[in-house]
Amino acid sequence: MKVVGSKKLIKQLGDLPETTHAALRKSIKNNAKYGERKAKSLVPVATGELRSGITSTVYEDKNAIYGFVNFNDGSKEDAIKVAAINYGRKTGDRGTTAGYDFIGVTKLLIAKRSANSIKRIVKKAVKDAMNG
Repeated sequence: MKVVGSKKLIKQLGDLPETTHAALRKSIKNNAKYGERKAKSLVPVATGELRSGITSTVYEDKNAIYGFVNFNDGSKEDAIKVAAINYGRKTGDRGTTAGYDFIGVTKLLIAKRSANSIKRIVKKAVKDAMNG
């Protein structure tokens, strides 16, 4: 998830108090962790590299705060395995398989929750700024 908008919005968010930025960071971190938990509950295996490779990360630069749910440890082989399980195998010497689409379902589950929590924090910050 990423707070995206015009340069004017980014500047206005930059002018918000540090407590609001802290609340946004916390919200994005919580939503990324929620996505990690949901992905682990949806993955079609109970243990193993696929399940343990699902992690969440929060990164911040001067313009945005990013929350990520990572579905593999970054190696090409793991990415191929995750893609085969998520999307299925259409060809190959081992036959074909149907996909589980746990990545897409995870995105759907966390998208609305993330948007609502960020909206709630920004509304509260604007209300606090207007009331002094």
